[in-house]
Amino acid sequence: MSETKTIEAQARPVIHIRLPDGWARAMLSGVQAALVSWGLVIVMVMATYWSIAANPWLKSATWSDAFATGGDLWGLVLGGTLNMSGTHIRVIPTLICLIVLLFLRAFLISSRRFPAISQWWAVIGFALTSCALAAGTSDHLQWHTTIVGSLILPIIAVIWSLLSSSVNKHVQIRIPDWVKHGLRLGVLAALGAAGVGFMALICAVWAAWDRIVHIHELFFISSTYDTVMTVMAQLMFMPTAIVWAVSWLTGAGFYVGADALHSPTSTPVAPIPVVPLLGALPAQTTGAWVIVFLIAAGCAYGIYVRMRACEPSIRAQAGSLLTMSVTLWLLSVGAAGASRMHIGSERMSILGPDIWRAPSLLVLAMCGAITVCVLIAHPATVGWARTQCQRMRAEYRDARDTSVLAEAALVDPLDSAEVDLDGSSADFTENTHESAKENSEDEKGSTEQEKHSKPVLTEASHMQKQQEKSAGATENSEVSEPGPQEVSQSRPGDDPRVENSSSTEIKTEDS
Repeated sequence: MSETKTIEAQARPVIHIRLPDGWARAMLSGVQAALVSWGLVIVMVMATYWSIAANPWLKSATWSDAFATGGDLWGLVLGGTLNMSGTHIRVIPTLICLIVLLFLRAFLISSRRFPAISQWWAVIGFALTSCALAAGTSDHLQWHTTIVGSLILPIIAVIWSLLSSSVNKHVQIRIPDWVKHGLRLGVLAALGAAGVGFMALICAVWAAWDRIVHIHELFFISSTYDTVMTVMAQLMFMPTAIVWAVSWLTGAGFYVGADALHSPTSTPVAPIPVVPLLGALPAQTTGAWVIVFLIAAGCAYGIYVRMRACEPSIRAQAGSLLTMSVTLWLLSVGAAGASRMHIGSERMSILGPDIWRAPSLLVLAMCGAITVCVLIAHPATVGWARTQCQRMRAEYRDARDTSVLAEAALVDPLDSAEVDLDGSSADFTENTHESAKENSEDEKGSTEQEKHSKPVLTEASHMQKQQEKSAGATENSEVSEPGPQEVSQSRPGDDPRVENSSSTEIKTEDS
């Protein structure tokens, strides 16, 4: 008979790939943000072309050219580079970048009910869609230069969404509280620096308004609509101008050409691009003291942190301040990089602040002031300082008392009343006089009391003495002449021993 053998096949390992819940919703949010932002840019360019289509200089321009210009502008928003007849241009309209960031944040609100990891799919959706639109609708854009910008914008939006989602337990990130506080403080510090830069920019525009108007007149603009469009085109670079102003306040300055560094200590005279806003460049040096404005802003913010966002322990507070400094430095580096421009390869190849020096000086000025104010006014620091003051005061008192006793031990006791060592001998003399005075007063009082009481005692003793003498005479008469009857009992007062003792007491009192 043949035997049957059964061979069991080993199961092959199977890798299961499971996408997180809500990944499609987050990816769709990124696609929607890219489409809406791109459409906004195209509409702006088309409206501008429609307003100036009657200009004789634009007779050769068509609607398709305007659409391609919109694609080029979208590429600039993503940080791309244009190649126009061999000239490389990289100019980022930072205000439109902020609008795109707000669109991304708004579309990610619908993904709050899903796990945190699903929101990262919005980065993929936005990057693919935005790069595809930039490559398909532009004529002069090098589309591969937009990859970095198309990734940075959604990453910032996702981090913002995750840190602000504190209601849903699936979305909330588990990080220490002091890290969260440090991140929030860093963002607020960046907004505070931007506010100081905005005020400096307003002052510069007000001081150089005449020069700005003269540059604006070079465009030969006659209608109000054209003026409004020109102003709106410059407003697209308002965040860039604020970053330049903050860099100027730090002392690092900014470049308007490779050979023209404008700073508080340097005002070169060189050609500038025909942009009305550049007429606000300072014409005179002011000195490096302008960094005081940033330091003052840091002190004010430090007082706010101490009153509203103070950590319970000094270690947690130090960690929060360190996180704040790192966050501010990263945001400053990103802002400086976004505000830096390149036009050609000659003199205009460098426009904007130094990417590394300006952020470092900003962090040193603001975060240094914030750290000093917060740590000095922290309850732990105040308590430690109070304890040290009390200990030093006690040690000083002990040392003073020890020195006084040592000096007093070296003084002759006979001359102690006449020598004054830190007031100790004077006190001793006063105490001696006071005690002697009290003793004399007591002796006078006792003497007067004895004087008043002595006559009374003398009269009483004299009467008692006469009574005892009369009693003694009677007893002597009875002894010398005894009667027939004798008294069997005698009183205790008739005892001669008692008489002798009484006379002895009277004599003692008289003496």
